[in-house]
Amino acid sequence: MMRRRRAAGSCLPAGRSAGAHVLALARLRAAQDARGADPRPDPAPQVRTRLGNPSPGPVMTRTRAAIARWNGPLVAAAVACLQLPQGCAEPVSTGAAELSAAGTDLAVDVRPVRVRIVSGAEQVQVRGEGPMAVHDEEASVVLPAGQWLTLAASQNGGVIPMGGSEAAPEWTLSAPDSGALWLFAVEVGRPMPARPYPGRLRVTAGDRGGVAVVNEVDLEEYVACVAARETWPSAPAEAYRAQAVAIRSYVLHWMRRRRDHPFDVSNDQWSQVYTGRVSGQAGVLAREAADSTRGVVCVTTCDGQPLVLPAYYSAACGGWTQAMAAFGGGEPLLSPLAGGVSCSFCRRFDESDLTWGDTTTSMATLFQRLRPILPDSTARTPPIDIQAVRSGDSPRPVAYRLVWPAAVSEPIPAERFRTAVGVQLMRSTLCRVAVNGGEIEFCGGRGAGHGVGLCQRGACVMAREGRTAAEILHFYYPGISLARAY
Repeated sequence: MMRRRRAAGSCLPAGRSAGAHVLALARLRAAQDARGADPRPDPAPQVRTRLGNPSPGPVMTRTRAAIARWNGPLVAAAVACLQLPQGCAEPVSTGAAELSAAGTDLAVDVRPVRVRIVSGAEQVQVRGEGPMAVHDEEASVVLPAGQWLTLAASQNGGVIPMGGSEAAPEWTLSAPDSGALWLFAVEVGRPMPARPYPGRLRVTAGDRGGVAVVNEVDLEEYVACVAARETWPSAPAEAYRAQAVAIRSYVLHWMRRRRDHPFDVSNDQWSQVYTGRVSGQAGVLAREAADSTRGVVCVTTCDGQPLVLPAYYSAACGGWTQAMAAFGGGEPLLSPLAGGVSCSFCRRFDESDLTWGDTTTSMATLFQRLRPILPDSTARTPPIDIQAVRSGDSPRPVAYRLVWPAAVSEPIPAERFRTAVGVQLMRSTLCRVAVNGGEIEFCGGRGAGHGVGLCQRGACVMAREGRTAAEILHFYYPGISLARAY
């Protein structure tokens, strides 16, 4: 496997490198203690200016009392056992009772979430807000608060500290005292802003070169961090709570399915947007939502067995939710994600935010974007038409076909088509596709995103109009039960 060679000069701000292999670092610290001097340079002024002096704030304790503070009812039909990574869960009691801590003894020992946050960086730099523990396969050392460690891919495989001589297959970094690590990376020539991440970081060589980083984080901490990024900033508390349950359900589903993979989810819109800890009002509301719904998930059935629902959600359904079948990939058909929910709520959010104008591109350009997802036997020339494949009375197509004078392609799942074409060109599949000669137009578009499951704009309006989190979830995921997984 080809590795990206580390250049002699760093393209990152000066003064961030911690120096060597952990063994060399340990010797350096011992020598420093012996002579009472600090040989490490102070980070450059521009580094301090860029990073500032962040403070993550205290980690809120999640207890039964915190759960009991939720004033809104979370009505649930009970399930006896969930298909979670480890064991079974006690259900939420049926009826219009307030969700409380009564009878919720822990039944599931849920492991940390593994979030891929970097996949092919030229190098990464990490520091702890407090002392940072650094481990490789042979040794460990504790770096002082604020000291940057720079890691890059080795020419011979593995990961090596900047200025070091020995590589290791994996480095594990944690800040047990402060609970947060600041990570800065340059990925594909594009700097990723330094952000604070809870839990620990595992740094390895990427599959396609460069450095990969996986953040292992407490599940409820992850839910709070994602809710702060995925929820509309001005959303009422009940919308935040509904979003927290959807986030938890989604990640638990994929944690079970991907337990034998290197990571469970990515940190972007292809999974759920995760940027580490979030401060400000959004961070406070998101953490309260996570605390007050701790362990609550959406449950459906698959082949007669209870299953934690992969609770998809999107920015705005445009008035009609999409079927999960639009993703393709042979996923099992789950009735709460069958689409067809007529949503009048997002239409009342903001019409200017709901609709999008006509966009145009050439058929040749569109065909080139689609080629990577088409079979090798597909014709080599651009099609002359595109047909929408519909199911039932839904205004959303579930797939598209490319048409040539003497051939028609196999159906391309609608969301695979949209993402290949480009989500800026085709913001949703709730639009009309018109071919005019060598040009293709996407007309009369409504909504934003894939449209499967919960509509985030609609959830905001429902909450503003007095609906509870439970009512929001039951509306967008018809037929679910709500249960506590742990």
